[in-house]
Amino acid sequence: MLSDAKRFGFVEIKIVSPTHKHESLSNQLSELLKIKDVQVIATESNDLTLNTIGRAAASALLKDLRDNQTIAISWGRGLEATVVNAHSETLSGLKVTQLMGSLSSVSTSVSAEELGRNLAKNLNAQFIPFLSPVVVNSTKVRDSLLEEESIAKSLQLARGAHVALVGIGSAGSSSSEMVFSEFKIAKADREVLLQTMPEILQLASIKKMAHHFLQPWMAA
Repeated sequence: MLSDAKRFGFVEIKIVSPTHKHESLSNQLSELLKIKDVQVIATESNDLTLNTIGRAAASALLKDLRDNQTIAISWGRGLEATVVNAHSETLSGLKVTQLMGSLSSVSTSVSAEELGRNLAKNLNAQFIPFLSPVVVNSTKVRDSLLEEESIAKSLQLARGAHVALVGIGSAGSSSSEMVFSEFKIAKADREVLLQTMPEILQLASIKKMAHHFLQPWMAA
């Protein structure tokens, strides 16, 4: 009977590996950074890293999520793994919006719009899109977009969100290259930029969050 159910697509069997948390390291980071909940996840295989972290992130999201809250989401593969694992039918009145507009060079499956739409579907929430590009070619175009009622409302909703879902990537990652490409910065110009700006010579230590490049932080 089980074989027939599997063959006809009524039953699907998949193995979910347990999530192992580094309790000691998590507690140390929580105390050092003054963050209420830090989760450091151990993985045994690089192929499973994203899915494992995605399940942990989805669990953390759902643990503290409440009715009538608003979630603002960024983009990226890590968030895609989180959205895939985030499901709830018990919460009501939720809203999901984007923290930013769209990058033309980003794969649709990991864009903020697609992730927001899928997260809203998984949580039975209302999705409010942010229909604007991340990068425009002039301040005039930017100001004109900001005057659009739908865009202004999306930005206001994102600013007041109860939860912000963002990923953190290194400046040398493929997602960072997409950001450089959107600004139409040639590879040769990027190299010159790095050579002439001492403060960002340690590029590998600089992280990117929601299209913003962050300076490295070190504790004494």
